[in-house]
Formats: sequence, C-alpha cells, structure tokens
Amino acid sequence: MIKIRPRVLTALVAGTLLFGAVPAGAQAWHYAAFQPADVVGDEVNFIISGFGDYGTSFVGQYRWGIEKRTQLWADVGLASNSGETAFLVGIAGMWNFMKPSQDKPIDLSASLGLYGAFESHFDIIRIPIGLDVGHTWTLSNQHTLAAFAYPRVSFDICSSGCSGTSTNLNFDLGASYEFTKAMYGRAAFTFGAVGDGDTQAGFGISLAIKTK
Repeated sequence: MIKIRPRVLTALVAGTLLFGAVPAGAQAWHYAAFQPADVVGDEVNFIISGFGDYGTSFVGQYRWGIEKRTQLWADVGLASNSGETAFLVGIAGMWNFMKPSQDKPIDLSASLGLYGAFESHFDIIRIPIGLDVGHTWTLSNQHTLAAFAYPRVSFDICSSGCSGTSTNLNFDLGASYEFTKAMYGRAAFTFGAVGDGDTQAGFGISLAIKTK
C-alpha cells in the first residue's frame, strides 16, 4: 500500500506555520473551505458548519475546473450568531503544481482568495494564501476517498468590531468520499479565529454535486 510520507507533510505544515508565525485564523467567517488538494470538476457544494462562539454557517459553493491543474470557486452564505446574521461572500483560485507519483503519492496545490463577512456591527475582508496537500485512495468498491490538510495564512482587514489589520492562520483537516460519480460527501475540522478573535475549533459537513 502506498502511504503519504510523514516528513513531506511535516515540512509543508511547518513551512506555513513559520510563514504565518501568528495566532490562528479562519476563512471569510469561521468555516472550513472543503477543498480537496486535487482539482475537481464543475460542482455545487452545500455546506453546514457549526461551532463555538461563531454560530452556524450555511454556505453554497460553486467550483469551476478551468483545466487539469487550475480551479476557481466562489462562496455565498449566511452565518447566524447570537441573534445576528452575517452575509458571507468570497472567491478563490487554486493551482495544482504536484500530481501523485510513485515517490510522492500526494497532490499539492497553492491557493489565493478574497473573502468578506458583513454584519451590522462589523465588516471583515480576508485574503488567504494557502497550501493544500492530500492523498486519494481507490477503495475495494471502486469509490474514492480523499484526505486533505489545508493551512492558509490570512491577512484580515476589519473596518469595525475589531482592531484594524491582523495576520492569522487557518487550518483545515478534511475528507471527501465518492458516493457516486456525480455526488460526494465531505467533512472537515477547521481551527482558527476571525480577525483578532479568540481561536476556535469547528466542524462541518457538505454535499457536493457535479454539474457536468
């Protein structure tokens, strides 16, 4: 059985941590990106995520597979927290620069995004830059199971409700399972915070449906 080499994952994660060198951060709001390390085809992804002080998020994603190594995706959603509702919106791109090989059986991708969370008491703009590393197994039933780790350094600009500009780290650990050729179930833990808020851990699930 081919395994991911621990030293490869350790080096990638350590490099991102050293680059950030700051407390943890999140996506547009505190929910996982649900992004496997490999480029996926065109799909719509429905997310529900809940945790700690950040309430519950309901997000719809759409992904476009531009070509075999390039992908774009957009997020639109709402977050409910202590009676307040935040509007979430964002767009991101990813480039896969390492495909699995005999020596290195992993996908490795770089990403860049622009996200916003807007509520009556705050406006937050976030620019995450990340590395997404993962591995895909073909199971005995010929369905696939993909696992991924997705650390992102996030530059956060807060216009109200928090203190100016901060730099944070968001980290996802997730998996994607192929129910059918057109439907995938995903689950992910995320660790981080919003702006200069306290670090929180969260968990979410999603259902992805291919549109082509």
